[in-house]
Amino acid sequence: GNSGYAHIDRQEKSVTVKLQTQPGLRLSQRYFQVGCPKKPEVLCGQSFEQSRFQASLVTYNVGLDSSRGTIRLLYNMFDVPDRLDLIYESAVIFSTNGLVPGSNTITCTINGKSKMIQVGVRAPRSNTKWEFRLDCPRSN
Repeated sequence: GNSGYAHIDRQEKSVTVKLQTQPGLRLSQRYFQVGCPKKPEVLCGQSFEQSRFQASLVTYNVGLDSSRGTIRLLYNMFDVPDRLDLIYESAVIFSTNGLVPGSNTITCTINGKSKMIQVGVRAPRSNTKWEFRLDCPRSN
C-alpha cells in the first residue's frame, strides 16, 4: 500500500515529506504541494488597494506588531460585490458571509502566538476593486 508522513520543523522553518508507494504507481504533483509561511505583503496600519478583472481567491499576508489585542478592519468593496474573510491561526475570525458591496468597519479580538493574519478576498465578478486596512492590535 501507500504510506507517508510529513514532518514540520518550526525552528528550522523546514518541511520534510516522505512518501512510499507501490512499485509502478505514479502520483501527480498535487500530492507534494507543501506551503511554507510567507513574508508579510502589507503591514498592519497600512492601506491596501487592488483592482482586478476577476479573482477566485486572493490572500494577503498582513504582518502584525503583536499577537494579542483588538484589531480593527476597514474594508471597501465599492460597487461590485466581493467576499472578505479574516483568517488567524487557521481559523476564520470574520467573514462577510457572501458577496457584499460597499464599506464596513469591524473589530475582532485575537489572543494567539502568530504575528501574521490573512485577508482572503473572493471576487468572482469582472471589473472588481477592493481596499482594506487592518489596524495593529491594541491592548484590551
